[in-house]
Amino acid sequence: MVKKASLFLAALLALCLTGCVNLHNALSPEPEKVKIDGETYRAGFYGSLWTKNLAFTGEEYESDGKTYRRADCAGFDCMQTSGGGKTGGIVYCLSSQWEDAEAYYSNPENYTYYLQIDSMQGGKQVFEIEDIDYEKFDALTSFGDIFAYDPFDSVKNKASESRGILIDASENDPLTYFTFYKESKDGSFGSFKGHHFFLMDGKMYLARYHDRSEDMVSAVELSEETSSCFIETVTPFLER
Repeated sequence: MVKKASLFLAALLALCLTGCVNLHNALSPEPEKVKIDGETYRAGFYGSLWTKNLAFTGEEYESDGKTYRRADCAGFDCMQTSGGGKTGGIVYCLSSQWEDAEAYYSNPENYTYYLQIDSMQGGKQVFEIEDIDYEKFDALTSFGDIFAYDPFDSVKNKASESRGILIDASENDPLTYFTFYKESKDGSFGSFKGHHFFLMDGKMYLARYHDRSEDMVSAVELSEETSSCFIETVTPFLER
């Protein structure tokens, strides 16, 4: 069931978590390369993805006062810094395997794509999307990154609001929200799940936040091409 907590607070929480991570990295940045057990490991091979269910081997190493845990990511030799919270810290790949690992996690065919539907009527439902346009998915993700509400970036928010509209939720409260995301087939990484979309008058919008005090939803309309693509994607699932 859709939680009564506002999208504003949900966005604040999600972005607070990433913001805290970014703040920590700014104050104590992780190196791009590390030397572990005589081998060089490099960061950055999985782009902006989030760590999920890393397959740890049980091996741990100490280097420059930090602890690293070895993980098998799709057959690649990786190390994750320990003590980084629920998802752990940054993940490094053996330097000699880095390019192959980067190519693997850049290949859209190595992911499973999902649609999460949150509604008052059906609660939360998750479906696998078997046929998806990879370029349109990337465009949707990029759109969310650009126009989502960010409590830490007033300049970005001002620019986003120039494209946005305010919806009177007392009359047009979107009762169904859609979240599109992907997870690597090896289970190690997944995309951000904080962008929520909804349908209104045959168009798809990104919900930026829901101001409960004013009962208004701030939203940005997708382009006609992207909107049509994902309306076509969600329609069969709504008919189930």
